[in-house]
Amino acid sequence: VLRQASALLRQESQGLRELNQRLVDEVDERRRVEEELRNAQMRLARSSRLAAVGQMSAAVAHELNQPLAALRMFVAGARKLLESGNVPAVEDNLKEIDSLQHRMATLTQELKRFARPAESRIEVVDLRTSIAAAEKIARSRFEEDGVKLHLRLPDEPLNLETAPLKVEQVLVNLLRNGADSAAKAEAGEVILETGRQGESVVVSVSDNGSGVPVDLREKIFDPFFTTKLSNGGLGLGLSISDRIAEDLGGSLQVKPSASGGATFVFTLPAPEGAERDATPRAETAVLEPEVE
Repeated sequence: VLRQASALLRQESQGLRELNQRLVDEVDERRRVEEELRNAQMRLARSSRLAAVGQMSAAVAHELNQPLAALRMFVAGARKLLESGNVPAVEDNLKEIDSLQHRMATLTQELKRFARPAESRIEVVDLRTSIAAAEKIARSRFEEDGVKLHLRLPDEPLNLETAPLKVEQVLVNLLRNGADSAAKAEAGEVILETGRQGESVVVSVSDNGSGVPVDLREKIFDPFFTTKLSNGGLGLGLSISDRIAEDLGGSLQVKPSASGGATFVFTLPAPEGAERDATPRAETAVLEPEVE
């Protein structure tokens, strides 16, 4: 009996030693896996930072290219006006150029905070004023493509409390996108309409281009997705606009237009509390009812 008990004890001891060794091996394996995981996370973080830098660089190039195009237009106009001796008109063009360089400087600061858009300055603004500023920036694209732009706006102010520069970024992107699409039509035109819907302000930008296929409507707001590679499109305009709309508490959607093209619907919250007077901004233009 004693020998049997001793043998059983040796067996149990051997079993415990094997179990202990397995536990030690499992702990070592877990440590190895954790070390590999940490290294993989470090590599992923490094790659993410590089990707973020690349995306930011592309975003800067994309957004600055818009006012640069307008600058070229005003500089060319100033040269012609100087040749004709029209000094007052040259001074007006210089004011526009100064306004654009101010916008570009402000825009670079905004793009630095692309990942933290909530830091943008919030103020009460008449949306019609933001539309005027956006139209001024996008005007050169419409002239180059021979596309007509119609602005259908209400007579009364559309005051809302928001980040005006970001709103203008979205509007410029939508206008230029509409001009690109409508340029393919025989008589291209873009219609911008806006008005109130409950406690929201809605801006719709419609074109008579070829429209957005159903299977692309989900992808069109993805970063770097573009159907305009031949035009140097980076696929960031709509992605940036979609993110800005979301960060401002609104939304951006696409649907077919009545003319067979696309309509982009930009919705912003405009509660009754924003119905006080909007503060005028020196860098914006006086809005004209319609641009042909």
